[in-house]
Amino acid sequence: MSNNTEYKVMARTMRPQLFEDVVGQDKTKITLKNAFKLERLGHAYLFCGSHGIGKTTLARIFAKVLNCDASQDGEPCGVCSSCKEIAAACSLDVIEIDGASNRGIDDIRQINESVGFAVKANKYKIYILDEVHMLTKEAFNALLKTLEDPPPRVKFLFATTEPHKIPTTILSRCQCFYLEPITTNQIAQHLIKCAQASNIPFEDEAAHLLAKRANGSLRDALVLTDQLISYCNEDVQLEKAIHFLGLLPKSELFEFDLKASHGELEAAFNLAKGILSSGKSLANFLDMLCEHYRQILYIKIYKGNPSSLQVSQADWPNYEKSASCYSYEQCLHIIDLILETQNKIKNALSKQIALENLLIQIVRSHARVSIKSLIDQLDSLKSNLNTTPLKQELCNKPISTEKPPTPKSPPKEPESKKELSIELPKASKPPKAVAPPTNSDAEKQNICYNTVMQFAAVELEGSLKKEGN
Repeated sequence: MSNNTEYKVMARTMRPQLFEDVVGQDKTKITLKNAFKLERLGHAYLFCGSHGIGKTTLARIFAKVLNCDASQDGEPCGVCSSCKEIAAACSLDVIEIDGASNRGIDDIRQINESVGFAVKANKYKIYILDEVHMLTKEAFNALLKTLEDPPPRVKFLFATTEPHKIPTTILSRCQCFYLEPITTNQIAQHLIKCAQASNIPFEDEAAHLLAKRANGSLRDALVLTDQLISYCNEDVQLEKAIHFLGLLPKSELFEFDLKASHGELEAAFNLAKGILSSGKSLANFLDMLCEHYRQILYIKIYKGNPSSLQVSQADWPNYEKSASCYSYEQCLHIIDLILETQNKIKNALSKQIALENLLIQIVRSHARVSIKSLIDQLDSLKSNLNTTPLKQELCNKPISTEKPPTPKSPPKEPESKKELSIELPKASKPPKAVAPPTNSDAEKQNICYNTVMQFAAVELEGSLKKEGN
């Protein structure tokens, strides 16, 4: 590379110049192209969404279309003077404003004063306001009148990551487009395409790994790709990508699954020690661990290798072994534990203890009694009760109706002691016992039901004690 040539990162050199080059956002692209072809253009557009998904890019391409000299089928030609000026950010008719640094009422007053300036014949004066939610309340109020009744041939294109901060009076005067995060497959395919355009070897699995780390942001993925290409010396491989991102090799997770299924608590301590001693990112590890058990959960549900998992053929046998170690309820429980740990570990005094506690609970989840198994045990007890001798004995044995035995009279005192005895009032005879009614079938059924519930309570208590131990 020549010393006079400045390198531009892929996020800038690979920025789309046409609607068809934009990754994803099909609904928005179709709407904007048809609005131009049908001449149903609004005076204000608002692009909402997370960072790095194409809000400003769509605004620039739409500005090109509006001022292009030879646009075809809603696409800019890219070769006319207007398209070149907009691409170079030096057009006098397309003005880009950063809402974060030009957020005051004085800045908006300048816009209000300049909107009436003349433009080229059959062209538009276009204002692109990025991060428009950063404007002050007074600035929005100053912009409101111009936005409500703009001069002819003036368009406003807004972009924001936080549309809820924009006043409703502004939102109601804009055509709003809510952009969606770009899918992992779309990002991975675009990274491979960019690498091929630069003649750089790039493994597909490494591209998918970077796409997952980007969380729907294409710009983040391109920035990571630039770094990874420099680290790998223009030969991007999966192993190098894992090491670069500070992730754990999947083989260690598969090994941990097998040891955890045998209740080896040492595996939890060894895994935590290996992560912390190697300086790997704890947040990245928790994300990877959550994704690992999510894939196992998918396998348990779909009973196969669904295309949404993107599991390679080399890893599929290992995932099958790991899936056999866990139940459906276990996976849900473990994912809940990981999500809870992600929230707690930010403020934990000892991150090592928090991580070890999580991994130990994953190991102990194999001895955890599931609710389904307890219900099955209760159903088994209830079904077996009809054939047990205890049920026959309890249901068939009538309640005793015999009179209670009459207490024996005390022995008579000798004649010599009669003068010493105190004459007590005679006790009234006890009332005659009334025979209770004979047990009905409903009473027998209640007795059997209570016996079942007693057995169920004892069984449940024993299962919980086993789980606690």
